[in-house]
Amino acid sequence: MQSKHFFKKSICLLAMMPLVTMTAPVFAQTEAVEPLSTQDLSGQCRAANRPTPIFSGASTLTSALRILANNEPVTLAGAAQGGMIAIRSPIQGYVQTGVLKTCEAPARTSCRIIRNPAVLNVRNQPKIPTGDSNSNVIAQAQRGDRVFAVLKPNGAISTAVADGYNWVEISFSPTIPPGGATGWIYNSRVGSSDSNLAYCN
Repeated sequence: MQSKHFFKKSICLLAMMPLVTMTAPVFAQTEAVEPLSTQDLSGQCRAANRPTPIFSGASTLTSALRILANNEPVTLAGAAQGGMIAIRSPIQGYVQTGVLKTCEAPARTSCRIIRNPAVLNVRNQPKIPTGDSNSNVIAQAQRGDRVFAVLKPNGAISTAVADGYNWVEISFSPTIPPGGATGWIYNSRVGSSDSNLAYCN
C-alpha cells in the first residue's frame, strides 16, 4: 500500500513540473520593470543628506569638483542613470542619487515654475544694462524649472519695477542660507497680464 501511495505522489509531482516551468518566465518579466530613474527631473530641487562630492562626470571614478555640504540644495539637470544624476547648480557636475533627499520647501506661495520663455536670464539686480545687456546675468532658468520667490520678513514677495518690467527676486534653492545667492528675473512687462511664472502644483 505504501509503495502505491508513493508511486501516485511521484506521478502528481511529475505532472506539476511543466506548470512550474511555464509560469516561471512570466513571473520574472513582471519583476524586471524599469524604475523611475529614466524620468527627466530637470529643474527639480534636491538636497544632500550628508557631505558628498560633486563629480566632473557620471562616475565616482572622475575627479571631485567640490564637496556639497549637508542639506545643501542642488538643481537637477536630467535623468538618473547608473546611480548618478547631472546637476546644474550650485555648479555643473554629477552627484550620486543615493545621497539626495527632497528639498524642504518654505510656504507654498513662494514656489514658482518658469513657464515662459524657453530660457530666462537671472540677473544680480532688477535691471537690463545698456550696451552689454548680459553683463549682469549670473545664471539662467529654463522652462519647467522650479524657482523660489524670495520672501520679505512680512511674508510679501520681493519685487521691483524697472526698465519697463515687473521683476521678482528668486533663488533656485527653497532654503536660502545667510549670504546665499539670489537673483532677479522679469516676470512680465509693465501693464501686461502675461506672466513668466506660474504657481507650483
